[in-house]
Amino acid sequence: METLQHIQFEKSNGFGYILLNRPEVHNAIDPVMIAELTRVFSIAAQDETIRALVIRGKGKSFSSGADLNYMKSLVNSTKRENLEDAGRLAALFDIIYNCPLPVITVAHGNVSGGANGIIAASDMVICADNTIFRFTELKLGLVPATISPYIIHRIGESLAAELMFTSRKFSGSQAFSYGLVNKSVSEGELETALNSLLDELRSSGPIALRKTKLLIRSVSGKEIDSEIRRFTSRVIADVRISPEAQEGMKAFLEKRNPEWSK
Repeated sequence: METLQHIQFEKSNGFGYILLNRPEVHNAIDPVMIAELTRVFSIAAQDETIRALVIRGKGKSFSSGADLNYMKSLVNSTKRENLEDAGRLAALFDIIYNCPLPVITVAHGNVSGGANGIIAASDMVICADNTIFRFTELKLGLVPATISPYIIHRIGESLAAELMFTSRKFSGSQAFSYGLVNKSVSEGELETALNSLLDELRSSGPIALRKTKLLIRSVSGKEIDSEIRRFTSRVIADVRISPEAQEGMKAFLEKRNPEWSK
């Protein structure tokens, strides 16, 4: 992979770790970071040795959202150029949301504006209780446009409206109660919480993880009708005869760990 400027990426023990790496500006999101995240997600999605991806932020904050210096420069850009720029950010959230791998985000410090899009597009989010979340767009005369589908999908229209209209700050503990994150722990327990989750994923079939991600995205929001029943029946029928499923069931009956968990 080419040299990365604004993020870091490494693989370890079956997981891919993405680190937002602009700590001097609280990991503000700029075009370089967007392009690098898009590239890394595209490559990782094809890597069968990776079970899941973990996103974190270096320094004091997960991310302060869009780089305002860059946003300010767009004033002199054409409408078409602004549309293309916004489209790249929207595409990144889509890539995260539809990544065939489970995506885990670990948040701390501040999570502002567009960074909430990464949070909401992820499958699982762990944060520190004292993390400060905020939708800052309206206070800048902007709107939380590209993140809105993911925020509303995750926490609902009414709550999303309140938090976006008021731009009020809320804690990690509150984010958990709102459903924006899956777990909120003390800052000192973040590593333990993450490692516990990774251990759970390590014991799951690698191919089954990808199949389940696709399954969730395919049935979410759909009416439970004959078409969905046929689709889910095909999924389980195909999986049952796979080598991974055969190994998993055999290991269970033999009271041992499956090969993939070693």
